[in-house]
Amino acid sequence: MIIKKIGELILEEASVRMPVSKDYWIKRGKKGKDVALYTHDDMDGIFTAVEMKKWLLNKGFNIVKYGVLNYSEGWKYTTLDPKLINVVLDFANMPGDERDDLVDYYLDHHGGFTEEEKEKYKNMPVQKVHTSSAYEAVCLALGVPMDELTLSVIDMIDSAKYDEYEISWQRLLDFNLSEIKKSKKARLEFGAAFNQFLKRSDTKTLVSVIHNCKDASIFGIYHTMKKVYPEHNIKMGRKKDFIKDAEWRLGTMKQRTIGVNKMKKAYKDQEEFLKDFWKISEENIRIYKERLS
Repeated sequence: MIIKKIGELILEEASVRMPVSKDYWIKRGKKGKDVALYTHDDMDGIFTAVEMKKWLLNKGFNIVKYGVLNYSEGWKYTTLDPKLINVVLDFANMPGDERDDLVDYYLDHHGGFTEEEKEKYKNMPVQKVHTSSAYEAVCLALGVPMDELTLSVIDMIDSAKYDEYEISWQRLLDFNLSEIKKSKKARLEFGAAFNQFLKRSDTKTLVSVIHNCKDASIFGIYHTMKKVYPEHNIKMGRKKDFIKDAEWRLGTMKQRTIGVNKMKKAYKDQEEFLKDFWKISEENIRIYKERLS
């Protein structure tokens, strides 16, 4: 298969196909075509899960469970039901224990497998592809058309290529929509800021967005989140407003970089910036470096 990346072509092995026959899954000990869908807690993960959800429903599968993974906790608190078809997307590593055998479909784009892992997973529907994002990978695997603008937004966010796309890092913590609309790169700037809030949202909201969003588009995800966010975020009996909360949360994060004299903190490199704002673990740093190599 020839995979088209943004600005280049690379050669990749044929994508792992997911069987759609109910008899196939029953023979594997599954409860018909009931699926548990797991994904990463960022923009790419949400896009990927929404696209996969659409495909699964179109093929007669039922989504009965969702799971959101993050690198701080890894697989520590995640259980896999052996009776469900467990689909895992956009996460850098498999469970690495007896739960590996319970993963029925795995697609990721972070780095590659070691020789030991390749041997271990050679007969399993497990694959890492060298695409800019998991969303691009899943679209290619499912034969779903995609547009370059959407790929550019996700590529910029997922690989932290803000300099390359000429988007200021300061925009990441500025959810002022009226200002973003004035920009010539409004969609990129909106995506950068929206992703930061999305990563700081609660799991119930993210699951609700994936379940209710009808289309894998940044504005579709945004409008869905705007509707469901108040239902899962209630303080003192009042439902919190999505926009106000986004501005407050990111404004608080921005304030942490300003000292008593209102002097902005100077960052030496992106890694230092990401550590400060994304609060990512050493595993995230490793993955981040792999993306840039």
